[in-house]
Amino acid sequence: MRIKLSRMGWNNVLIFASMFMILLFNYSHRMMTQGHESGETNTLVGANTIIQSIDFNGIKIERLGATWRSVSTIELTKPLNTDLIVETWTQQPFVALQSPL
Repeated sequence: MRIKLSRMGWNNVLIFASMFMILLFNYSHRMMTQGHESGETNTLVGANTIIQSIDFNGIKIERLGATWRSVSTIELTKPLNTDLIVETWTQQPFVALQSPL
């Protein structure tokens, strides 16, 4: 079975197919993100990511084997709990902000 269309008919088919594809691409992110209710939370750093150093303004925390050390150019009143700081950064949840439409 062959479909016989005039040149104008095929142009209309192409125009509507293009419009459909544009709409599909524009709204596909909504289809993928909405209804995606999973128990896992997004974190700043992935679970399998290896952190070598964290650098704040004047304070740097570096990996030293299996432990951490802090290098500071700022005079601190008490020592840093580097394990707690790194654990907080690796488990910090975040929520992506959506731009208003």
